[in-house]
Amino acid sequence: MEKLHALLRRQWQRIFGRDKLVPEDWRPFLQTVSETYAEFDTGRVMVERALGVEFGRTSRRQRRTPRRPAGSPGLALSCSR
Repeated sequence: MEKLHALLRRQWQRIFGRDKLVPEDWRPFLQTVSETYAEFDTGRVMVERALGVEFGRTSRRQRRTPRRPAGSPGLALSCSR
């Protein structure tokens, strides 16, 4: 059997102990769970990177936007008929 995902291995050890070997008939199931955990990790990393890139873009945009001095009035619009 391939190496189990670290979280799944810790869960197994917490429930069954470090010395308990994985029974042969459980291996396909645990391998599928392990692969699912790994896929989730990959997806999470991709989302975190995308959020980091977007945060960087937003921060740069905000730094380039001119700010009005403190205490100065904001834009006022008036409509008359």
